[in-house]
Amino acid sequence: MTGDENPPEQMTAAEVDWADVERRGRWHNWLALPAVPLFFGAVVLLTGKYAFWEGSAAWLAVGAFVVLAVVMQVLSLAVARMRTRAAESFRIQYALRHRIDPGPDLRDKTDRYAAQMAGNAWIVWLFPWWPVALLFTARWDSPARTVSAVVVIVACAVAITVWWRRQTGAARRWVADPPGPARELAAPGRWARWLSGRHLLWLMLGIVVATAAVTAVLVAVG
Repeated sequence: MTGDENPPEQMTAAEVDWADVERRGRWHNWLALPAVPLFFGAVVLLTGKYAFWEGSAAWLAVGAFVVLAVVMQVLSLAVARMRTRAAESFRIQYALRHRIDPGPDLRDKTDRYAAQMAGNAWIVWLFPWWPVALLFTARWDSPARTVSAVVVIVACAVAITVWWRRQTGAARRWVADPPGPARELAAPGRWARWLSGRHLLWLMLGIVVATAAVTAVLVAVG
């Protein structure tokens, strides 16, 4: 039987080379890592700051964030527990994309993840506002630098938007008709409920209001 006669979406868990799925997942993570300094570096170029830091401090903060991202990648390979969790995540992502029952060990986790992602489909409407919001604080003293930064930020926003739409689309299809044995999807846990749907929206609004209040206090004190 050729590969065309047995595409991934028709395969069973026993037919999938999960070791290869994990290897490719780790490789893709390393390939995506340069996007971290690229995006946040573009933010600093555009606005001259990163979070609460400005100028040289902003670049140091971005550097620290990049180092942390690299350290986490290394730990996910070196620490047994983190390596196991990363491997499970790669298997869950693959199963979700290709609608393959991942087996009894990961079936419940995949169901929960799919339900959470399906509930967060609305977040995609926030992504286009990233570049718009940053433009309000952009520096225009160097048009070439500003335009280059905007191009990078827009490209990153488009990439995450496309990824999110594909992910949530796969999640909705999973929730509507989960592969494998007939079952009721497990109810999401407390943290999962707070990180999806309207709960997440209220949580995000709360963080924004709290951040604005703290910033106002710091400005008043300063």
